[in-house]
Amino acid sequence: MNRMHLMAIGGTLLLGCPAAIGSIDGVDVADAGPDRETDTGGGDRTPLRCETEASRARSVLEAHCTSCHGPATATAGFGVAHDAEAMREAGFVVPLAPSESRVYLRLASGSMPPATVARRPTDAEIRDVAAWIECGAVDFPDETRPPPRREYLDIDAQLALMRRDLTRQTLASDRPRIRYLSLAHLANAGLDDETITGFRMAVSLLVNSLSFNSSVTALEAIDPQGLLLRLDLRDFEWSAETWERLVADYPYAVRYDPDSLLFPIEEGDAEVLRRETRTEIPYVQADWLVTHASQAPLYYEVLDFAGRSAEDIALRIAGVDIVADEQEERVLRAGFAESGVSVNNRVIQRHEQPGRRGGFWVSFDFAGSDGDRSIFAEPIEFAHDGGEYIFSLPNGLQAYYIADEAGRLLDKAPREVVADFRRRDVSVTAGLSCMGCHDRQGIIPRLDEVRGVARDRFAGAELESILALYVEHEVMDRAMEADRERFRAARSRAGDDGGMHEPVVVMALDHERSLGLARAATTLGISEAQLRAALNANPSFFNGEIVTLRQPEGIVRRDAFDAAFASTVCALGLGQPCRRIDGVLRCSCQGL
Repeated sequence: MNRMHLMAIGGTLLLGCPAAIGSIDGVDVADAGPDRETDTGGGDRTPLRCETEASRARSVLEAHCTSCHGPATATAGFGVAHDAEAMREAGFVVPLAPSESRVYLRLASGSMPPATVARRPTDAEIRDVAAWIECGAVDFPDETRPPPRREYLDIDAQLALMRRDLTRQTLASDRPRIRYLSLAHLANAGLDDETITGFRMAVSLLVNSLSFNSSVTALEAIDPQGLLLRLDLRDFEWSAETWERLVADYPYAVRYDPDSLLFPIEEGDAEVLRRETRTEIPYVQADWLVTHASQAPLYYEVLDFAGRSAEDIALRIAGVDIVADEQEERVLRAGFAESGVSVNNRVIQRHEQPGRRGGFWVSFDFAGSDGDRSIFAEPIEFAHDGGEYIFSLPNGLQAYYIADEAGRLLDKAPREVVADFRRRDVSVTAGLSCMGCHDRQGIIPRLDEVRGVARDRFAGAELESILALYVEHEVMDRAMEADRERFRAARSRAGDDGGMHEPVVVMALDHERSLGLARAATTLGISEAQLRAALNANPSFFNGEIVTLRQPEGIVRRDAFDAAFASTVCALGLGQPCRRIDGVLRCSCQGL
């Protein structure tokens, strides 16, 4: 095996030529190894002991590494922390030599996991990894072996499958309402079956959460692997204009060149799809759609919230008059000092939608908890700084929006009021953050704390008004459970199998991560080997951000990749990238 050694430059581990190895962040890697009794003549490397060491090392890697370096993410081009054989082949571990194994050195130096990760590997866990490598970095127990990779589904195969499915639609008049969502590029990049299944569920949940249809429609796969999903606009009460709003900023549309020297792709099938569906973009990558359509402003546009006030959405779309309900004391309210989302005290309030369509919930959030911002001092006349709104859609799923104290819609809530620590900017984003927080439980159970305090602080008519709003726990619990059951039933109809937790959020976060070589290649529609060969042959043809992928652990940020996508398509000779210019979709390499 050709062993590459590591050098420490500025605290960062880089690939380098064999050299004398000093220390990395204070760790003497020349002497690095397990802090335990060992036999310098080879030690106890019996099969039983090595299997035990492999099992321990697997547990450490699963706890600290695979969330970023597993098959679902492959951050920095390293996605095989679950696979001992693949790590050996890629040189991430060197059997019998912890001091030459990148995985061990990163753990021992403290450079991995990143400093931002609170939970750190213990010394004992790091020794377990070293002991496994000393044992030859043997395969993990059989149950951890990844399933066989799916069949690679290239662009030609995807287009052929979509065209065949479209032309099989009995009525030609149905075809303009058909669209397709693809997971193939994710499977081609190596995501495992379990992740693909979770992402398929995320797609179904998201599109149904953008629907005012009274029923839930689970998307149907058109291929044996379940990677291409058919979407009928009518199932979600979407018009052709709705679809055009959804894909207005889609960055990955390409008119392929069947005469390309390197990547001749059959453009004829794509042309049939465009003609029969009457749209220039009849198919998109599903993770892009889930990520962008789950977040404002696009989320608001699809639900027809854009340009409306919080009260107008309540009245015109949900049929709820917030002010009248409060005046008539037709609400159920609960208040508490801490919620886990809002920074300060919080009030939640339930209205009933007409026709018993489920609850319409308002949260009142505060930038402080003193004075008239204290719900315990002012349980009725408090001064809130904004709020979040949740209501049951006709199909039982939930819609969300955020507004300031004046009822103006916000794409993101102020960070001094509420926070979402899963997001890079920790902002609560309308749609996505709400979906992640409420996931499959729907309305989160909360116990009111105001009612009990009010009995000690207020009296007479004022106390009666407070108690009429802040209802007894049993009353609120029954209403919450009814809304939760409605929501859970709808999720089940959409295909929620109880597997992946927060699937829409997981899929969106996965899409927003930086891309390694494999993910960048399959997003472009070619293989990892093809992109590597092209970059190595003519690096000057490509944007500098893309050229970084030539490095062994090179990555490119998603926003930079999207910005460079069009020029990359042209440099590869794939065809002509399509971009909207002055509202018109134009496909050309000119000007790039």
